[in-house]
Amino acid sequence: LNSYNFIGSLNFKFKISDNLEANLMGGSELNKINEFAFFPKYGFYNSEYPEYNLVQKGVSSFSRTSTEFNLVYNKTINEVHNISGVFGIRLNFDEIIQDIGSGVGTPSDEFKDLGGTLEEGRTKSGYQFLRNELANFYALSYNFKEEYFIDISLSADASSNAGNETEPQVFGIPVALSHAIGLGWDISKKAGLNYNTFINYLKARLSYGQLANLVYDPYISKDYYAPKQYYTATGYSKIISPNESLRWEKTQKINLGFDLAFIQQKLFISADAYFNRTVDVLNNIFTEIELGNLSWSNDGTLNTMGSELNVIFKAYNGPVLKWRTELALGQYVTKVANMDNDLIYDFGSGQKIFRNDEIAGSFYGYEVVKVISSDAEADALNLSHSNGTLFKAGDIQFKDQNLDGFIDGKDKVVIGNAAPDVYGSWVNKFTYKQFSLLTDISFVLGNQIYNHTRREMESMSGFENQSTATLRRWQVDGQETDIPTAAWGDPMENSRFSDRWIENGSYVRLKRVTFTVNLDKWIRLVNNSELYISGINLFTLDEYLGYDPEFAYGSSILWEGIDYIKFPQNRSIVLGVKFGL
Repeated sequence: LNSYNFIGSLNFKFKISDNLEANLMGGSELNKINEFAFFPKYGFYNSEYPEYNLVQKGVSSFSRTSTEFNLVYNKTINEVHNISGVFGIRLNFDEIIQDIGSGVGTPSDEFKDLGGTLEEGRTKSGYQFLRNELANFYALSYNFKEEYFIDISLSADASSNAGNETEPQVFGIPVALSHAIGLGWDISKKAGLNYNTFINYLKARLSYGQLANLVYDPYISKDYYAPKQYYTATGYSKIISPNESLRWEKTQKINLGFDLAFIQQKLFISADAYFNRTVDVLNNIFTEIELGNLSWSNDGTLNTMGSELNVIFKAYNGPVLKWRTELALGQYVTKVANMDNDLIYDFGSGQKIFRNDEIAGSFYGYEVVKVISSDAEADALNLSHSNGTLFKAGDIQFKDQNLDGFIDGKDKVVIGNAAPDVYGSWVNKFTYKQFSLLTDISFVLGNQIYNHTRREMESMSGFENQSTATLRRWQVDGQETDIPTAAWGDPMENSRFSDRWIENGSYVRLKRVTFTVNLDKWIRLVNNSELYISGINLFTLDEYLGYDPEFAYGSSILWEGIDYIKFPQNRSIVLGVKFGL
């Protein structure tokens, strides 16, 4: 794996008057990744071509060119009216390219080039996405005596992603409107709060806004074709059926918050409660093959309710010894509403479901009761696979939800979700003279993880290496165990997507410990000089059987909680010196 990153920018600032300035900015970004994988003939099993080695290569890149011009205005009138505003226009040009190729059967394991593979097993794919964006934005802020506050913002965005018939339009171009208003009131003065009262500071905040989301895959509203290979012949097939009236998602947000200070400003508390509603949710559905494999539409609403709490406490503030502690807590629940039909997304080895009144993106599969221990128990259950084959001793007993005697798709239910009940962090900093110690503990509680790694290591259906847990597998009549029998090809689908692979993802992690020595006492030629040693990811308390309960494949709710053999975060020790001028 080789990656290359380039980021460059050029900024110009023009002072027009004491209160007005203009800014012109240009930038460019390039990220490129080259990937290569080689699987020798012996040691790795290729189910499709077991007698050959395998070569895989991929190249992906993302580039962006952006330009922005804005005017910034600041003015104070009679020392009580504070006004600031910004008007701007921004242009973005994005290009995303990916090329992937694979092949089998090089002359020997010493030859690892894709060009030496056999024509029969060679595959190639790729895509190129172009996206152009134009944004006009306006913002105005005003406060009176630093006591009453109001913030107003408005933006109008256009993107090549939008369908040609999407409304509203300006001069025939679809335009997405976003707006927000925020109000604030510093109650401290009216309430007579000051440094010597128990409550030193109190501010109330209320905001409402609507944000349009134009960042989605290009071409999903267009007639889209892709190359298709059949042996040595290549043609084109329709992938997406067009929907030129496809609308962008819109998220309406309302937030209520309070900021407080207590005990001579030793204790600070910030509390927020929010409600977000996303409408016109983008969904894809499978269509008739002659119309294209996929069609995108707007269907359903996502409602999110959550809260956040931040606490800062100066626990001790002596002349040489100081202790500052910070606690951050958060929680949220996102549920589905106004969906015409259940939407089920297949992520390769499992499914997620969007269903009214359920948590969005819940895992959807089978419930496991136990491993059938004996032939007598199997005869009493009389459960059949969807193909009519009876489950026998050593197979898993899945719950027959509709009691029809068959285990099939009708027995799937919600078996968990990746949303945590609560998440947060606890940071402490101790300072004694020129020495300081920082600790950072993060935690997530109440979420579930799909452990695909364990599924691969416990399925016992092929030649793949398996974990030591499979030593507990069922082998004799009457044996009580939690691991089913080994069966080539898994004909009864004992390893199907079920709550057997859904695990508790809660954890408490010592994220960072840093000990710092300020060197200014000994080195006087420079300022803010430090010697430090940091420990990162030193230990984690969790019940998760995978490598690491903290991982991310992307920001999409579709990928939350799916552990596809993700490489764990490093445990590291860093020693460094910092000099300031």
